[in-house]
Amino acid sequence: MITATTVQSSNFKADLNLGYVWLISMFAAMGGLLFGWDWVVVGGAKPFFQRYLELTSGAQIGWANSCTLIGCLFGALAADLLTKQTGATR
Repeated sequence: MITATTVQSSNFKADLNLGYVWLISMFAAMGGLLFGWDWVVVGGAKPFFQRYLELTSGAQIGWANSCTLIGCLFGALAADLLTKQTGATR
């Protein structure tokens, strides 16, 4: 049953700016790529900080890997706050 509030798909036409859609898609893809890159860098550094910090159990190694990425998160947030305080984002 079709009511007055039903929208037929043939009458619906969306106005899309394909350039803007591609730009947003590229930024999203770069975010995923860089997140993967972070994991690779941390994985490559693992044998070095494992030996330096004398980590022996899997839990210690996993915690150290996680803390490096948490440090990246807090570093990015701190950089954002410092940038706003200096007025560099105008």
